[in-house]
Amino acid sequence: MTVTDPVCGAQVDIDDVVAQADHDGWAYFFCSTRCHQRFRESPETYAEPWGEFPFSPFAKTSGRDHEKG
Repeated sequence: MTVTDPVCGAQVDIDDVVAQADHDGWAYFFCSTRCHQRFRESPETYAEPWGEFPFSPFAKTSGRDHEKG
């Protein structure tokens, strides 16, 4: 599975993600520490609302922990 770095637009295999950040309940993935830092400095600049992409570039997080039953 690939994800899109919201800062530079690079397609990154999920296993090769360098960093991750959560913003407004969404998990964003990054190809480099530089892109991660830029996002952290101004997440509103790079965060896109769901539906702007033809596929999921990031994953929605619930903010809750679920235990397996």
